[in-house]
Amino acid sequence: MAFTTDGAKAKHKRNKEMYAALISGNERKVIELCRRIAEGPLHILTIHNASVLHMATFNKQKDLVLNLLKELPQNHSHKLMHQNEVGNTLLHETATSKKMVPVAGELLRKAPELLGIRNFNGETAIFHAARYGKNDVFRFLDHQINYKVLESEGREADRKLFYQRDDNTTILHISTLSEHFDLALLIATKYEYLVNERDGDGLPPEDATAIEEDKIHETALQLAPNLSPSVGAFFLAVVTGGMLVLVAWGFSLFVICFGSV
Repeated sequence: MAFTTDGAKAKHKRNKEMYAALISGNERKVIELCRRIAEGPLHILTIHNASVLHMATFNKQKDLVLNLLKELPQNHSHKLMHQNEVGNTLLHETATSKKMVPVAGELLRKAPELLGIRNFNGETAIFHAARYGKNDVFRFLDHQINYKVLESEGREADRKLFYQRDDNTTILHISTLSEHFDLALLIATKYEYLVNERDGDGLPPEDATAIEEDKIHETALQLAPNLSPSVGAFFLAVVTGGMLVLVAWGFSLFVICFGSV
């Protein structure tokens, strides 16, 4: 029992020291401590099942993560698919910041399987990027899916595995719900079929009606008084094809203005 207690105390002390080094941004110390541990940067650091790499990625410490990945033996690459308490992989954590795109690239070089892993909400990393409106990360992951997986292996039917959650919510649904309309526009333009996809509640992401460009101001002004303050925040002007799209979602009406307005 004494041995177990001493071991637990030593582990707690080591974790405390590691955590402090991570939070303070002492990269040299973190790397030094990882070299003393058998698991290295894959060492589980928190009660949330997050590894040192998870924590560094979550904290957007790009250079540290890249250096820690260099420390990882080649035959340990499969361990990069470790999931934390909510099922997020390292690739999920990179999806919340464009700063982490180089890290995403290195992760996929070592473990390309990360692209298809879902967290416990049924979300892939690219779905995560759509949720947080990270256009640069989304474009990078989308390119990886299209040219490294689907096109090269001819599995176009598998697209839903990446772009749709377990409850049928798509990347277009989530980017719209999260008010990331610039990304929603990008997705709707590139993957037009998603416009008609329905989520678990049977709702489509949008019900579009084209209106002549010279009526954009008039229509928007007519609708604005009927919108709640929160729905009013959904107005977005985007220079593109010259039309007003009315987005119906449940009992709310979201207005997105397209064109030079």
